[in-house]
Amino acid sequence: MRIFYIIRVMMKTFARISIILMLVLFSCNKAKDKTVSKKDSIRAEIDKAVKEFTYNSVYPVLTKGIIDRTTDNELLMRVYGNIETKLPEGKNKHEAIQRLTKGQQAIFALWDLQAYIHRGGFNDYYANTDDSSYAAMLPDALQRVGAVQLATVMKKANKVYQENKERITRYQDGTLKGFEKSYKKNPLNPLDKKFQELYETENLQQLQIAYIRKHKEEFVDG
Repeated sequence: MRIFYIIRVMMKTFARISIILMLVLFSCNKAKDKTVSKKDSIRAEIDKAVKEFTYNSVYPVLTKGIIDRTTDNELLMRVYGNIETKLPEGKNKHEAIQRLTKGQQAIFALWDLQAYIHRGGFNDYYANTDDSSYAAMLPDALQRVGAVQLATVMKKANKVYQENKERITRYQDGTLKGFEKSYKKNPLNPLDKKFQELYETENLQQLQIAYIRKHKEEFVDG
């Protein structure tokens, strides 16, 4: 059980790093400065993103002015970091999530989904989600930010997982070997491909940013 816990913590950490890298790539793709080499530019952006994530993870207050002044490549980290400050660890976390606005709930739920789905698909997401209610939030969260087709895929994934949970988790014994084995003939695999295909037209990064800017009142404090 101790080994299983350590592996889960490591996987969650890697997932958060993958979100940072995704935001970095989003930022680099929009960059127009040609005077710095691509390699140096990416290294600088990663350093900046890690510092921003560390700062935003304890950022307690958001105002409309702060949102307006925050660049697109920093906005999701800032909003997510603010949401995290409102959520205690332990059994009271679920109740705290219910007190968030619908917009905050959506950003919170989509953060982990993006990290895991791009790294290891739906199997990775469900294996690392502590509370099944988070997965239940996702169809509405996707719908809310405008990812209508992805919401349909998510709803189907939840259904497939619930109907095949014993089969899917049979080999997930807390070891990496067992986790890798759980991908073989996993009924969630076809949905991974569909999700990635739809992501090309329903980019969650851009949809969430647009939603936050359009509905700032759902994310400000006071």
